[in-house]
Amino acid sequence: MYKAKKPSAINYDSKRYLEFVVDAIERRGWLSRGKAYEDHMEGSATADFAQTNMGLASLGQWNINHPEAAIEEVELALNWARTELDPGTDDYLLSLKLVVLKDTVNQNDIGTLASLSPAYRRELAKRKEAEEAKLNPSTHIGKPNDKITARVTVKEVRPMSGYYGDTYIHKMLDENGNVLTWFCTGSPLEKDQVVTITGTVKSHGEFKGIKETVLTRVKALQTV
Repeated sequence: MYKAKKPSAINYDSKRYLEFVVDAIERRGWLSRGKAYEDHMEGSATADFAQTNMGLASLGQWNINHPEAAIEEVELALNWARTELDPGTDDYLLSLKLVVLKDTVNQNDIGTLASLSPAYRRELAKRKEAEEAKLNPSTHIGKPNDKITARVTVKEVRPMSGYYGDTYIHKMLDENGNVLTWFCTGSPLEKDQVVTITGTVKSHGEFKGIKETVLTRVKALQTV
């Protein structure tokens, strides 16, 4: 298990440090200290990479790629965490809340502070999914084992390779805006194709807040 470093007397400006965190994530993605420890990559965590780069910048040996964008994201993330984040009984969120309320951060807390950026990005992604779900009128069709007929537009055909060969994942919209999903192991339909299909309802699901009906034994009756 990863063990946190002992508290340090050195304090860093929280906003400035977070700008380097954003820069580090843009350069090579997010890597937590815990994951870095598990993968035997100590010192490679985003929190440590950002700290190293901040030190190099003070010597004129490092520049943030997009400083204005980094400053803006840090301001928005801190405002969200300080005014909107409700930690409830979550120990991690409670620790994050306590750290972001301070203007400076020490060595012992930079890992927690660094995690603000991915936490804020997850929050933005959740909000986007919620908005898309509101705009999408999709509802579930029928019940499992029901046979249906629908005129659909093929919105996406995505191949997926497996042990038994290729499967083509079809995402289709019917005339009422309902999302239908079909896993096809035969010849796929074409993207943007308009077709009347029959099929059997296999299950109901939800992806990114949008309701989907999964079909099986689909046959194309008529194409346009």
